[in-house]
Amino acid sequence: MRALTHCVVDGAAGMPPGTTSAYPHTRKALLTAVVRRIVELDQAELESQV
Repeated sequence: MRALTHCVVDGAAGMPPGTTSAYPHTRKALLTAVVRRIVELDQAELESQV
């Protein structure tokens, strides 16, 4: 998680630098958003297997 920064996310997504810092603004908010998205994807996968 230490390596997860706005710059890294921008690069991985092929976006111009600074794109992901528009929202969420802080690194803490970025990490929170990532964790929430992972949970959403896991829940959807579990529901599709039922």
